[in-house]
Amino acid sequence: MVKIKYKMMEIISNELLLSFETQDWGIINADSKRVKEFIIYWNDKIVVDASVRIEFFELIIASYNDALLDCIIKEKEKSLFINFLSENIKNTDYRLIIDYWIKIKSNVDYPVGFILAKMGTN
Repeated sequence: MVKIKYKMMEIISNELLLSFETQDWGIINADSKRVKEFIIYWNDKIVVDASVRIEFFELIIASYNDALLDCIIKEKEKSLFINFLSENIKNTDYRLIIDYWIKIKSNVDYPVGFILAKMGTN
């Protein structure tokens, strides 16, 4: 199962021109300018392996956090991100990732945690 996960992550990394690191893949590859691209990829590709989806979920969260910090969020990206969260926030597979970002939320470094906290309680 681990080999399948790593192979799928390697394929995704190659398709999206990301670094293939097995630890903290989502955080290492976060890119504030690619939030829309990552969400579109998430919506268009069927990733069967739950552990790979979790990594990709964190990639999107970390990228959006970076975009918030860089003050480059446009209305389209915000709408895409909110829709992405609405569709996935209740999925228990992502609970650890969501709880982590909520726990470290801060206006200075991790503002996405506030969005996750708000949406997670609705």
